[in-house]
Amino acid sequence: MLNPFYTRRVVVLPCLTTLFCVLAVGAAPVVHWTFDVTGNEVRDVAGNSHGMLEGDTLPERTWPGVFGAALRFDAGRSRVRVPHSDEVSLHGEFTVEYVIKPSRIDGFRTLFWKGDRTVSPQAINYYVDLRDGRPELKAKDAAGRWIVYSTPTVLSANEWHHVVITFRSGKVEIFVNGKGCDVSASEDGERSKELLGNTCDLVLGDGANPSGTAYSFCGLIDDLKIYGSRDIGMLGEDYAMRWRAFRKNVRERETAFQQERAQRAVEARKNREREYDALLAERASQPGAPFVATVLPTTERLNGAPDFFRSIRRFTRTATVSAARRESEGFQVILMGHRNAETVKASVSVSDLVCDDGARIPASALSWGRLERVSTEEPDLPVAFVGAIPDVIIEDGALVSVPPGDFGALFCRIHTGDASPGRYEGKLTLSAGKFRETIDIDLTVYDFALPVRGTLRTAFCFFEQYYLKWYGLKALTDPQREAIYEFLLDYRLSPCNIYSSTAPFPEVRFLEKYRDRINFFTVGRIRGGTAEEIGRSVAERVALFRRIRELGLEEYMYFYSFDELSGNMKRFPAAVKITSALRKAWPELKMMQTSFPIPELQPLFNVWAPLFYEFDKADKLAVLQTMRARGDRIWWYAADAPRHPFPNFFLDYPVYDCRVIGTLSYVQGVEGILYWCANREWQTNLDIREQWPDAPWKSHIFSVNTGRRKYKNGMGNLIYPGRNGVLCASLRLENLRDGLEDYEYLHALGGAVKRLEGAGVPAAAKALLPEARALLTPPPTAVKGIHSWSQDPTHLLQYRDRVGRMLGKIAEAMRP
Repeated sequence: MLNPFYTRRVVVLPCLTTLFCVLAVGAAPVVHWTFDVTGNEVRDVAGNSHGMLEGDTLPERTWPGVFGAALRFDAGRSRVRVPHSDEVSLHGEFTVEYVIKPSRIDGFRTLFWKGDRTVSPQAINYYVDLRDGRPELKAKDAAGRWIVYSTPTVLSANEWHHVVITFRSGKVEIFVNGKGCDVSASEDGERSKELLGNTCDLVLGDGANPSGTAYSFCGLIDDLKIYGSRDIGMLGEDYAMRWRAFRKNVRERETAFQQERAQRAVEARKNREREYDALLAERASQPGAPFVATVLPTTERLNGAPDFFRSIRRFTRTATVSAARRESEGFQVILMGHRNAETVKASVSVSDLVCDDGARIPASALSWGRLERVSTEEPDLPVAFVGAIPDVIIEDGALVSVPPGDFGALFCRIHTGDASPGRYEGKLTLSAGKFRETIDIDLTVYDFALPVRGTLRTAFCFFEQYYLKWYGLKALTDPQREAIYEFLLDYRLSPCNIYSSTAPFPEVRFLEKYRDRINFFTVGRIRGGTAEEIGRSVAERVALFRRIRELGLEEYMYFYSFDELSGNMKRFPAAVKITSALRKAWPELKMMQTSFPIPELQPLFNVWAPLFYEFDKADKLAVLQTMRARGDRIWWYAADAPRHPFPNFFLDYPVYDCRVIGTLSYVQGVEGILYWCANREWQTNLDIREQWPDAPWKSHIFSVNTGRRKYKNGMGNLIYPGRNGVLCASLRLENLRDGLEDYEYLHALGGAVKRLEGAGVPAAAKALLPEARALLTPPPTAVKGIHSWSQDPTHLLQYRDRVGRMLGKIAEAMRP
């Protein structure tokens, strides 16, 4: 519906109210989107700047708006793309006007923007957004520096607002709900009388950073106009009266809309309950069973949604697992409770696993724990679910609770050790009173062993200071440190803290103890500002470097400092001094940087760990290949970026993300994975340490630099504190280890292919070479690259099985 603020006419207000208004004079806009969507097209009723919806099809995407329908945007799940045209390009004089109802006002919330943030310098014609609820107009100058015009006026969440922003010859005005606001200019860009144009698309409802979608709007957009000149004619003397009338009218329509939604929700709940009851009746193993059990692969995860049972793709009471020797693999068991019953408590026991030839894996090699939930809050990225998500594995032997109309869960882990190859069978038994439910375990052990030391290097920091705070300790004893380090090493993570000044970290005695398992450690930061101070600090390190060389661990020794230097070049002069001194003292030292190797940094470092998304562009890959060719090492890392379609370790991303990273690491040819912290949320939850795990865990952190909350659930936290100093793994950590072990399969296959290509290979083994060589490339149905991989774990698991069986065939064929 056309917005009746903007033309001289008598207008009937929405929903045929009897209130009429004589509206103010205003010039005709050059662009006008009403968001009365037809199909996926968002039409420009003033011209031809039509847009198309992209992304997810949101349920209930249109809601009542002030002037007809409004379009709902949800943290980047959808956006509208408008092709470039002169009408949407803003330069020396213009007015933008919008009517919105934001549901979130924290951080940056982009209403619309035009530009490209993947080029250097970034090309930004304009960015219209909210910053902590304050309307802003932003642009970038020719050097890529921000120019920001903002007001201290804050929009309220869940309220309708009408905002007008004018620009004329570098002067900006901002009006909120008819009132002029103070406007200030900030940032260090060069202000001019015109904004820099570009030929990029215009995007509505979503923003971006160099890795992709970001800073997304949450809420309703009802009306958006662009004028080719300064125009505030819509703000007449009777504005306040008209705006009150419009808002009153929309509240009435919103009430009716919510009543309809509530009625639909009641019907949906009744249908869901009937479906759930029928499912449990069909799947129960015997009449009167207090719960229904099914196996769920490690790569899948249910959540606390009322319709969780619809996510179970296959019901089975057989856990089919495969593993190499010296590998850990697991499975989940889901226990679903009847709606009209009491909470059921189930105990768990496991048997030995017995092979066809009589070999055994003892029950002591199997471990299990309750899989408990962690509640999330709405993040600043699109996710499928917000609420309680099973993640923390608590191995305290307590009974598994099965609540009525809901599910309990456990995770069972099998350590194969040096078991002989073959097929093993055993049982996991669930007991509740006189009721017994049996889960059959069918394990295949492949005929090869994983290495003790991981091939894919890992730098996942565990902050010991948070351990001390959580358990109220002043210092860690060696046994306490060893317990931490052995837990990490069991998950193929080298104990580390890249930010520590301890030289080395871990200390030498622990390097000696775990010398056969560690594949990464750091030698501490170099202190000092002057050349003399730096020289003394470097000289102290040289003796340490010699000792590490004697231990045979120099290959795994790294210097890490100047975190993400390309984003903070103020530290560049210090980096030049320190890296130069280190290179002169120890030329072979590996110096790591979590930046893309931009030209300024290339002389300083020789190990590069760019973010995952940097491996998505041909030009970036060419630079990385150049670095490899000169002998540099290439890692990669994740932090609060990237987001999908790239994988990450967020709690509310599919848990399979954590596993596929291992295979992607092989495909992209990286040497290691870096992740800034694995226990960062401990600091956020210190107030509940006496009540945990009974108290709810807060799945967010606060920035150590700004103190601001980060709206990404589970970021920097893969490990939870248990009772009495015991560490608890997460389901994400289990998947990460599985992914690291998937990498070992492919690395082992690569080595086997090289051996088959050599001389003196038995004919039977040589015959396997074509098939083995072909298996080195994962099928495109599973993985193509960092931006293109299947969300269905089945494809990767089937591929892994073919690789495992091929390695077994090769091992058998190579035997004399």
